[in-house]
Amino acid sequence: MDRITREPSKEEQLRLYKAADNFKKTKPWEWLSDRDIVGVQNPENGEIGYCCTMGAGGEAFGMNLYPGTEGWNSYRRLRDEDIASMDLLAVQKCLSVNFEDRKDLNKADLDEIKELGLKYRGANQWPVFRFYEPGYVAWFLNADQVRFLTTALEQVARISLELLNQHHDLEPRAGNQLLTLVRSDEGQGGWMNTWRAPESWVSAGSGTRYRNELELKRAADPSFRIAGTW
Repeated sequence: MDRITREPSKEEQLRLYKAADNFKKTKPWEWLSDRDIVGVQNPENGEIGYCCTMGAGGEAFGMNLYPGTEGWNSYRRLRDEDIASMDLLAVQKCLSVNFEDRKDLNKADLDEIKELGLKYRGANQWPVFRFYEPGYVAWFLNADQVRFLTTALEQVARISLELLNQHHDLEPRAGNQLLTLVRSDEGQGGWMNTWRAPESWVSAGSGTRYRNELELKRAADPSFRIAGTW
């Protein structure tokens, strides 16, 4: 994803915050773990983003979206390899939303929320959005990323309720197939539930990279502050 592109419009930002609010109200972390992966197709370019819900551990709440093959492989490395904490930001590629306390937001986040006319109160209620890419400082989302993360939040909230009501699980099927939501060719922009294997499945080392959701969150942590002007 290119960082050098236009900033999101107010309408795009409002839709993102609305999708995040609905995701939070759905509370999918009550029945999904951070190892339950849902693929969501970007309707604009067909790319699959792999979504990981955080919150089952009761410490970090939100969702990471790992875009494309590179994003998927970065998730696999974080999950399966023994990566030192100092190297996390050199591996992670994702779009993230984390629900934080007000004190954990920086001025740019607070200004954006105020300009959009939104209000939040309480612990773990304030949404923070970031893009993480190896070799770069964590940054705000551009317009394309805002639209993709919005779609992913909407679809993961929808399918999580479906999974709960139908008592389904997200265990990969034969051939490493993951539940993947794609746009339907029929009707008015509907979605289909399919099972697909990621295009590339890199080898991973033995062992477990993170011990709990808090460590996974630190790999996409909004506390990595942006100081000054870049």
